[in-house]
Amino acid sequence: MQLFLHHVALCAPLFLLVALGWGSVKIGLFTSEVTKALGRFTFRLLMPVMLFKLMSGFADMPPVDWRILIAFFASCTIIYAMGRSFFKHVFKTDAAATTV
Repeated sequence: MQLFLHHVALCAPLFLLVALGWGSVKIGLFTSEVTKALGRFTFRLLMPVMLFKLMSGFADMPPVDWRILIAFFASCTIIYAMGRSFFKHVFKTDAAATTV
């Protein structure tokens, strides 16, 4: 339970920020032009800066255990294939809709 609460505390600022942005748009504090400009600013400048900062610290991390990566991505691939097959046969969707 303590580990769960630790992760909730780590994620809480992000969810609070999302809720604050949603509430600001709902009450009319930001127009659609402002939200589009903020979105462009975020994805063209802030996200690359954050990713660069994150990637610059990888040299200090321990080496990757490839067995964990193989297990993770193999299970993801299996679940993806099962989901595609399920939606293709049960809901009769095309390839694009099945992928989504």
